[in-house]
Amino acid sequence: MLYPEEFINFYELLSIQPIATSQEIKVARRNMLKIYHPDVHQDKEEAHSITQLINLAYETLMDETRRRQYDEQYKATIKTPRTSRNPKEGEAEVRDHWRTVEVTLKDLYYGADFRVELRGNPLNIHVPAGIHHRTTLEYKQENNSKLYVDVVVIEEAGMRYVNKNFYIDYPIDLFTAMFGGQITLRFFDEAFSVEVEESVSSEQYYKYRKKGVKFETDEAERGDLYVRFLIRLPKLTSHEQRDALEKFASAVRRTN
Repeated sequence: MLYPEEFINFYELLSIQPIATSQEIKVARRNMLKIYHPDVHQDKEEAHSITQLINLAYETLMDETRRRQYDEQYKATIKTPRTSRNPKEGEAEVRDHWRTVEVTLKDLYYGADFRVELRGNPLNIHVPAGIHHRTTLEYKQENNSKLYVDVVVIEEAGMRYVNKNFYIDYPIDLFTAMFGGQITLRFFDEAFSVEVEESVSSEQYYKYRKKGVKFETDEAERGDLYVRFLIRLPKLTSHEQRDALEKFASAVRRTN
């Protein structure tokens, strides 16, 4: 099994490609700022820090001169594959290779193993947990050549991965949303017992610490899980249920 090294950059932070247009950068920044807006992010200090980083990335990539300078550093950081390298006398030519793998958010959460074809032979590679979209991984091989893998993260509705944290939409019933209480939150293969606040808001993300990605390179480092609760309205099956809810609604309206 081959294990890679990872790097992080402004393009990964904004979930865009290095060839992104100014308009794509603007849209990416707007989407990220929505996630880290103080009104919807429980950890105000974290939101402030990441917002500063998002704005720095935006200002850098939107300025032609600064982006050109940044791209020079970016290209120096990226491991650019070479089709061949000049061999020493008596050695065979060494050729590097490039592949692309698509990973799901579940793969990103746990890490996953993949099999790629290389020169007609199957090769097992490991993509570690916490990888960002469009990360380039480098794998060293026995013959001194290198395999470069471009990781493409497949988007899923109601779920997003940002800076080691997961943001998800999760349905709860009306009464839990109103009165709060303990629920079992099921996320991929995990089942967490979490406390839902009274009068929970469907416009806010609620933070559950250390429920995000657990990094294989540093077991003590773990992201958080942010949950936005989507309130499911009950389906009324009898007149008694409707009458009871109407009386309750009238009483609430009189006091609000």
